[in-house]
Amino acid sequence: MKTLNYLLLSLLLAAGCAAEHKHHVLVNVTLRNDSTNALSGVKLKWDGPYIPGGVLSPGVSKTAVSAEWPNISTGELTFIDPETEHPYAIQLSFPEVNEKVMSEKFSEVEFRILSYEKAEVTCR
Repeated sequence: MKTLNYLLLSLLLAAGCAAEHKHHVLVNVTLRNDSTNALSGVKLKWDGPYIPGGVLSPGVSKTAVSAEWPNISTGELTFIDPETEHPYAIQLSFPEVNEKVMSEKFSEVEFRILSYEKAEVTCR
């Protein structure tokens, strides 16, 4: 009887631990300025890990290596034009990116700032 109780308890604990296990996917996340404008204060506002931004001249990028992908639906890129000090914010949607990242066929996610009003998120 003790063996049976021990076996049942072990199975319950194993099932409980398995249910609490989250699937963590690590990717390299890049913020890239593909616009013709110098940008300062570049930030990715989302419920994910901190990704370095700061000052990005045209063509410059910064990458966080092995960042945990948060599998969230939206985020926001914010930045400032250092010449005019005008702030900008671009809303981002992640459902398609989430699907690609969670398939684990992609190891890189890139946030490309194309202009003051446009950005895109791609997977490689």
